[in-house]
Amino acid sequence: MAENSRLSFIDALRGIAVLLVLLVHCYQFGDNSFLPATLQNVIYGGKYGVQLFYIISAFTLFLSLDRRGEGTGRQGNLKFFLRRFFRIAPLYYLAIAFYTGWNLWANQQSPAVTGLLTHLTFTHGLDPYHINSTVPAGWSIGVEMSFYLLVPFLFTRIRDLNQSVQFLLFSLLCAFVLRYVLIAYPLVADADAWGSYLYFFLPAQLPVFALGFVFFFMVKPGESRRRVSTETLVAGALLSVVLVLGAAP
Repeated sequence: MAENSRLSFIDALRGIAVLLVLLVHCYQFGDNSFLPATLQNVIYGGKYGVQLFYIISAFTLFLSLDRRGEGTGRQGNLKFFLRRFFRIAPLYYLAIAFYTGWNLWANQQSPAVTGLLTHLTFTHGLDPYHINSTVPAGWSIGVEMSFYLLVPFLFTRIRDLNQSVQFLLFSLLCAFVLRYVLIAYPLVADADAWGSYLYFFLPAQLPVFALGFVFFFMVKPGESRRRVSTETLVAGALLSVVLVLGAAP
């Protein structure tokens, strides 16, 4: 964590995440029935490479803001958002153009204007019908871009390991409650689209990002020696019981 040093373990984790995602997507093509069931389950678990990316993203964003001294003030926030936009947008727009052209040529399908606009503006993570349209698996980019909007605010509020653990518990509780409410009171008629959306959308993924914040404070010099408060530990234990009971059939 030395100043301005590049963290090789982060590059290694990124490589692992890439391999996991490639593995599961390649597995989806062809007949894999000859593989042992255990191996198939392991390969299918590669889908969690996206969540590994999210943990890495949250960690590196806090690290970058901490080193740059940004995250507060209009100018610092503007620089943050511009860097994030130009890091994601060029290649994603290229992907939009490729898949739009491919669907027109190979499948004779014209793109839905609404879906195209949501992807161009990175708001598709808010739309149950278009979160994965236009660009296959584009949901991860939509969720990531929505998360960026929260980062400067969260950076000014989460200042130590104890607060990062509290935010993790809070995000878990919100995701748990929100899922139950939205299952009981769906906002769209398509049950399959709504069920997928409740897995993909930002509130469901926010606890994963929160793990990245915890990771950051665990390895930040001096922070790892701070004790998590008794109140936070008790809250974590109670939440664990609630989550286990809520997940029980």
